[in-house]
Amino acid sequence: MGDFALKEPLLAPYRTMVQGLLTQFDDVQIQHTPRTHNRFPDVLATLGAKVDIPDDSIAIVIEKRTSAAMLTEEHTEQDVEGWKADIIQQNS
Repeated sequence: MGDFALKEPLLAPYRTMVQGLLTQFDDVQIQHTPRTHNRFPDVLATLGAKVDIPDDSIAIVIEKRTSAAMLTEEHTEQDVEGWKADIIQQNS
């Protein structure tokens, strides 16, 4: 029907591009997928909108963890410096 609202201004160029592409097809159906059924792409979109990546050539790898993240290194008093000091002391 063509009735929809665009909440994010940064998406406007994509909307324009898609509207141009739609004219090249005889029949097009667009179906809305709720976030609850699209959670992984939704999370990636949120991450992309919130993280400023200064270099266009950077590769970002996202992996699903199979176990909890843990501090596995042993630290001595000599290692404790800077911003890591409180974290290391709490986990010791």
